[in-house]
Amino acid sequence: MPKNQLLAIRKSLTYIINHHFTYKTFNVPVDEKTFETIEEMNIFLSYIRNPKYLVFFKVMAWTGVRKGEAIRIKKEDFDFENEDLYVRITKNAKEAEELRVRVPLPSKLCNELKLLFSYGVLKENPFCDCTHESKKIFRLACEESGKKYNQSYGTAKDGRTLYFFNIGCFRKFFQSMIANNSDLIGRALHNTPTVAKKHYLSKISRIRKIINELYM
Repeated sequence: MPKNQLLAIRKSLTYIINHHFTYKTFNVPVDEKTFETIEEMNIFLSYIRNPKYLVFFKVMAWTGVRKGEAIRIKKEDFDFENEDLYVRITKNAKEAEELRVRVPLPSKLCNELKLLFSYGVLKENPFCDCTHESKKIFRLACEESGKKYNQSYGTAKDGRTLYFFNIGCFRKFFQSMIANNSDLIGRALHNTPTVAKKHYLSKISRIRKIINELYM
């Protein structure tokens, strides 16, 4: 069977699984998706007492990277001189090695990261062991802060998508923060290389200005 036909079948099966088996139907109001304000997020982060996991969550919140992308970050991906982070896009595995996106970092977060590297808290692969432990730490912070943690997602009976409060809220926070403060496309970082370059890379200076003004 030709390769293009196999890819078409795979795409169809993926769609069926995602829309008919993965999603759950809830007859409940939409739960909170992310933090409403920077102050609210900082209050939540105050319950994260481990410095490595604290900057791990901050990197996601202030760059918009996914958890899997943050875990794959290496020390060499940080350009502290120019206050940038080079992210390997992993949504499309076929293009993962072809697309390394330059993402601006807030100046203060750069200083925090440099300090943790100098003290040896962060190693060559700083977040490689955060896969499972980060979920436990996040859930504990939810319990202490009174947030309702839920790893699931699904659709309401009226067709709305329900997003629950989980680690993905940090990326949603970045997207909503950018959307509220400029006309940028929040998801551009995770689209195709062409779209990413067109809508994200060309506006790095604007994003840098926004995150430096808002970072606390």
